[in-house]
Amino acid sequence: VAVVGYTIVLGRVTDELILPGLDGGGVDRDTALAGAAAVAAVGVVRGVSMMVRRFFNFTAVARTQRTWRLAILDHYLDAPLSFHRSRPAGQLLAHADADVETAASMLMPLAYSMSVAALVVVSLVSLLVVHPLFALVALVLFPVLAVLNQRYTRSVEA
Repeated sequence: VAVVGYTIVLGRVTDELILPGLDGGGVDRDTALAGAAAVAAVGVVRGVSMMVRRFFNFTAVARTQRTWRLAILDHYLDAPLSFHRSRPAGQLLAHADADVETAASMLMPLAYSMSVAALVVVSLVSLLVVHPLFALVALVLFPVLAVLNQRYTRSVEA
């Protein structure tokens, strides 16, 4: 959401600060300070939102790992003694640690994926507000670009 907000702020700063300054009319000091403050504020919001997203993502991954480790350990405690004697202790520890770490690492891209999905939705709404034709062009153009990108990537990697 902050990315879309940044584009709005940058557009307003361009229209009200940069273009009048380049046209020779000049801008007053308060307008320049307000523009700089707006850009800085959006940058701070973007940075804080990124930190919050990463914090909660790492928290969720750590809690998931803890839950899975406890489930494996409970399973080990319920297993008969012959099960423990037939396997080396290192193998059991590996399943309780490395396997859980590997499985939980699949959750790491989740926060990024969710933020990309939110960005797509907010961008589409923003385009609809500006002009519905822009939204239609985006709805047609972006899937076409995604397919072209996949084909190009496959041809380069082949």
